[in-house]
Amino acid sequence: MGASVKKGGAEDGDDGGAELSEKVKEAAGEVEGEVRSAVENAEHLAAQIISDIEDRAKKEEDPGAVATEEGENKAAGAPTESALGRKQAEAALKHFAGYESRGKELRFDTLTRAAEEALAQGEALRNHLEQTLLKDLAVLSNEALQLRVVQLVGELQERTKWEALRLHEAVRKAEMEVSGKYVELIRKLREESVEEVGRQSRALEAEKQVALLKAMEEKDKACKTLLEEEMRSFTANVTAAFEQERAQDRALVEAQAKRELENVLYERETGYQAALAGRLEELGRLKGEVEALEAVFETDTDYEHVSWKVHRVSAALLAFELALQSSQPLRREIAALQHVTKGDPVLDAVLAGLPPAASEGVPTPSELQVRFPMVQKAAREAAFVPESSPGMVGHMFAGLLAAVTIQPRGLVEGSGADETLARAAYHVERGHLAEAVQELEGLGGLAGRTVEDWLQDARGRLELTQAARAMNARSALLNVSMV
Repeated sequence: MGASVKKGGAEDGDDGGAELSEKVKEAAGEVEGEVRSAVENAEHLAAQIISDIEDRAKKEEDPGAVATEEGENKAAGAPTESALGRKQAEAALKHFAGYESRGKELRFDTLTRAAEEALAQGEALRNHLEQTLLKDLAVLSNEALQLRVVQLVGELQERTKWEALRLHEAVRKAEMEVSGKYVELIRKLREESVEEVGRQSRALEAEKQVALLKAMEEKDKACKTLLEEEMRSFTANVTAAFEQERAQDRALVEAQAKRELENVLYERETGYQAALAGRLEELGRLKGEVEALEAVFETDTDYEHVSWKVHRVSAALLAFELALQSSQPLRREIAALQHVTKGDPVLDAVLAGLPPAASEGVPTPSELQVRFPMVQKAAREAAFVPESSPGMVGHMFAGLLAAVTIQPRGLVEGSGADETLARAAYHVERGHLAEAVQELEGLGGLAGRTVEDWLQDARGRLELTQAARAMNARSALLNVSMV
């Protein structure tokens, strides 16, 4: 009986132990499930935390990302910067991909470490529970085992809570670690990206500067060419306008000079006609006197003959002087003097020395004064004509230079053509023909040839005046010899 009871107790103990073992396994499975659930929750929480960290890091790095995108777009839109922009974008993407890969590896290592730690702790709890149950199974009754199982389940649940809290704390620490490392990686990425973008920007700026300098040089060359063309066109237009204006001014000056000359000649001719009428009247009176003298001369053969001859010489000389006051030909007066002075060596010598132009007429001092301003102007222009360019261009240049050069006046000093002409003009205005001729005889070159005609007429006038004075002196001597 006792044996059967013991046997029955043993069987009951075996059945109870099996039941308890099943319960323990169920409890251990529940604990393992709770641990796995806690691990999954921890993984989910860690993934969410890492996702938040990535989002926050992207927000912090958004200006650099936007700048990278704008750089890529600008590189795609600008033909001159496309290659450089693509290189910058590829380098930035490589850097970012490397740091992103390192961040993912860090996150995976942290989660793996936390999961392994949670599983190890769950396995340790299960082993500890099984060992405790197996140890108590041999010494405790069914009721005690049930109480012990309930107690162990409670302890297990309590420890599971604490392990979950500890796991949560570990995940939080992992989050902080991952956050710090990931932010540090992002910071390094930002610094390297900014440095790379700055370097590429400086290279691009240098290329832009070279292109800008080349464009500026080409623009300066084009502007210089355009300016030279404009200057040539402007010079041609100004030269043509100047030549046209000069021709107009020359025509106006010549017309005005012609009118003034005609007026002066008309006034001179009118005065000459009046003076000639007076002289003719005087000549008529003198002729009457001469005729009277001739009548008286006829009364005394010897004395009267000499006196008659002297009076005839005086009359012829007076007619010569009257004719000399005009520019008319002197052929008749010279013939009369030659007729009445035959045998007188002095008068014959004076008449023989008269200039050939006297027979055709020599300009009066007044006429020479009127002509001299035009002669002076022509001589000034001739003096400015270059020896290397004596043609029309040289004369045009001389006329322009004479027009813009201040003309000296009066008894100025100097041996130049301008000074010589100024002194000659001063003497001509005052009727000093001899001094004017002396000044002009010193002119040479084209200016000297220009005044040659006027100088020849002035010499003729001086020679006629000197001849008249010499014949007057000889006539005075003849009159004195009769006293």
